[in-house]
Amino acid sequence: MEDFDLEIRNVMIHVQLASADEICSIKEALASIHARLEHIMATIDDLAKDISDETTAIDSVAALVTGLRQQVTDALAGASISPSVQQKLDAVFATAESNKAKLAKALAANVPPASTQGGGGPGPGSTGP
Repeated sequence: MEDFDLEIRNVMIHVQLASADEICSIKEALASIHARLEHIMATIDDLAKDISDETTAIDSVAALVTGLRQQVTDALAGASISPSVQQKLDAVFATAESNKAKLAKALAANVPPASTQGGGGPGPGSTGP
């Protein structure tokens, strides 16, 4: 390691140059940090895909329930059905709506809200910078 002092306008500056071993250690540390960041980015990409897939599944369930309800409504248009059949239909659609709500609730419980500041800040469990 090499040291030298430099004085400029009554200001003393002390410079200490790193040795080759220290530079090598710094490079290794930076490479390690880079590798960890690449892993984190891959994990974030996987998470984003999973969330997109879950959203698609929930949207599909919602469309299915809406479509089934409309098909039954259309099929029974103008028809007279007994109160017991109406109760069964109401129960089926109430269960379908409940299941749809459970899926949406499960998704909301496991997905952090989107950042409103943009630029992705610290993630869950982070203590900040």
